[in-house]
Amino acid sequence: MEAGHDLLVLERQILREIFGPIKSKEGWRIINNKELQLLIKGEHVKYIREQRIKWWGHLNRMEDVKLVKKIIVWNPTGLRAKGRPKD
Repeated sequence: MEAGHDLLVLERQILREIFGPIKSKEGWRIINNKELQLLIKGEHVKYIREQRIKWWGHLNRMEDVKLVKKIIVWNPTGLRAKGRPKD
């Protein structure tokens, strides 16, 4: 198999994990390749990654008072208790 083909197979596996199964008349089933192409409108993971990088650049240029920027740069402090929560 070609490396490019392997990458497309991996991409479809990841997209199926992201979108999950769909409900049809017969019950739950896995999304087929044609349905995946319709969902992502023919774009590939590389394009999606480029869009995420563009969004990150947009966030970095955003004013610090914007809520979205505050959420992205927020760093929670404190410690959680170890183990299972007590009832």
